[in-house]
Amino acid sequence: MTLHLQSYKSQINKLETRTLKISQKTIWVFVELQIGDFVGTGEATLGGYESDVIENCHQIARQLNAGQLASFASNKLSSGPQKMPPIMATALSAIEQAVYDAESQKQNLPLGQLINPQQKPSNTTYYANINRGVTERTPEGFARAANLATNCGYKYIKFAPFDGISAVEKNVTNFDAALDHSVACIEAVHDIIHGKARFMIDCHSRFNLNAALKMLERIKNFEPYWIEEPIPEKTENISQILEFRQTANNYGILVAGLEKLYGRNRFQKFIDANIYDVILPDLRWCGGIEEFTHIANAVRNAGQSISFHNPSGPVLNAVTLQVARSMPDQVILECQFNESPAFYDIIETGRSNWTSMPNVSDLNGPGIGLTLSKSIPWDDFQKSIFE
Repeated sequence: MTLHLQSYKSQINKLETRTLKISQKTIWVFVELQIGDFVGTGEATLGGYESDVIENCHQIARQLNAGQLASFASNKLSSGPQKMPPIMATALSAIEQAVYDAESQKQNLPLGQLINPQQKPSNTTYYANINRGVTERTPEGFARAANLATNCGYKYIKFAPFDGISAVEKNVTNFDAALDHSVACIEAVHDIIHGKARFMIDCHSRFNLNAALKMLERIKNFEPYWIEEPIPEKTENISQILEFRQTANNYGILVAGLEKLYGRNRFQKFIDANIYDVILPDLRWCGGIEEFTHIANAVRNAGQSISFHNPSGPVLNAVTLQVARSMPDQVILECQFNESPAFYDIIETGRSNWTSMPNVSDLNGPGIGLTLSKSIPWDDFQKSIFE
């Protein structure tokens, strides 16, 4: 890696943030930095914490300009409770994305080549996260969305069918009925894509061990590719997650997780415990590109696989793809599917790079490969000038 944010010397001249609500669950947050003659773009989407993240972006920019980011970022990423929303990590990542974008434009290189000049870019295959595009949470609704994604060429589909389940609590109401509905949704997806694509199931930490094993017995014959985050990722649950993984592996099913963690130290104890087959860091939340490189090295050293968590907006999708293509061992890459047409509509330049999804073989232009439109009606716009 030829650029290190915490020792970066160039000054930020201007910072702009833009937000756009695209669904009931999602508000995209974008950051643009004017650095000399170049404008770099990053994404800081974190549901429910938009104003906090934007405030932290301004704070980080001031620290960066003052040459004090190194100690500031290190303290923020290594302190605080594990369960707190990764507000600072998300803001730090967005600023870092924008700095990397501007710097790679300056050097007339794609971002991936700036990160790893030795790694020859390879074709990247996306899988479709259909979940937020499914408004009708029924077997028929999930099946339609999965069929659409498969017809668009996706060979892997992910969805989260366990809306009505919260078996983490001791008193579970109507668990069996909710599980029956979820299994029906999984069966419907399996039946419509079988022989054409594989599927992954996201549990969003809705199960305790006993309930998770019961769920596994119900769905094992549908042969999911992986089951994601079945049990809350807490230190006290490590042995339970490991038992679930061992049982799932006996059925030929992988188990994946760790999308919500931030900071390499938090990742390390779960990696060392070997609870997952596939680790799913999110560039927004883990602390950014540089923090991710440390996490990826730890995953490799442990002999585990890595796949980015990436159900995000177009900017983070572009950054994540660039980082993935700089790596020798990215498995498959997640992308939101059919959540909003704005995913393409807000791109000003570089839109053609994404029309070949799920397979992207070429990224034209330097930097992250796209810029945002200035002409659409953004929900919120803020600007800071740094003298």
